[in-house]
Amino acid sequence: MTEGKRIAMLNEFQVETEAKLKDVLSFKQIAGNFKIDAGQEESATIATIGPYVCWIYPDGADVSGDGIDKRFEIYDYDSLKQLQMAFIQFVDQLLSRKSDAV
Repeated sequence: MTEGKRIAMLNEFQVETEAKLKDVLSFKQIAGNFKIDAGQEESATIATIGPYVCWIYPDGADVSGDGIDKRFEIYDYDSLKQLQMAFIQFVDQLLSRKSDAV
């Protein structure tokens, strides 16, 4: 799938959140595997990062794996931007804790 087709399946929130997540991974020098789950109703980005799986939906996100199940839902935040910041901060801290323990 070309990058243009891939991005066309996602909304602005998903594209920006994926980019910010990739920035965190790059800074920490951690590999992640990104793919799109193109459902009939909506598409989601799925990022596998070690034992964790991050889902980025059109209006939310979640992180699961290794004892974690954290959901970021729009009705818990004043805006998608706040949700995005909370999600990225959570993943950043989660990966920092994991790398400190190794």
